[in-house]
Parts: sequence; C-alpha cells; structure tokens
Amino acid sequence: MMEKSSYVLGVMSERLTGLGGCWESVTAVDVYTAQPVDVLLEKALLPGLGSAVRHGLPLFPTRPPIVDIEFEMDLRGVLTELTGGTG
Repeated sequence: MMEKSSYVLGVMSERLTGLGGCWESVTAVDVYTAQPVDVLLEKALLPGLGSAVRHGLPLFPTRPPIVDIEFEMDLRGVLTELTGGTG
C-alpha cells in the first residue's frame, strides 16, 4: 500500500503542476481505500501533501470504484466551496 499511495501522490503532484497549481492552493483532499492507512498517513501522505492537509484529510473506508485499485485520492482547490443544505 505504501508503494501504491506514493505512486498516486506522485501522479496527483504531476497533474497539479500541469494545471499550474501547487499544494498550497489545494483546499480538499479525499482518500478512498479499504486498507489500513495509519502507516501511510505518517510516512507518505501527510509529508507529501504539505500544507494541503490544513483543511483536513477525509478518509472514506471503502474500495475505489475501479476493479483492482486499492487506493484512490482526489483533490481540489477552490476559493469558495458551497455545500448543499436542506433549507
């Protein structure tokens, strides 16, 4: 899992750079995996995400929707995030 999460983090870094962004502009990172993540958080994700984790790091304990993928991550950076309510 360490290798998989490091690979995904690298891909996300490349995509972020390709879009002209940086980790400082990321306002949300979500992680999806059914595997234990305690070591991943400490050794790979938290150091690799830098200041992007200041907004938290939601973990969704589920298998990603693609067969044979054990770790998925998404991220975004917005100026204002509106969430739906019931009002």
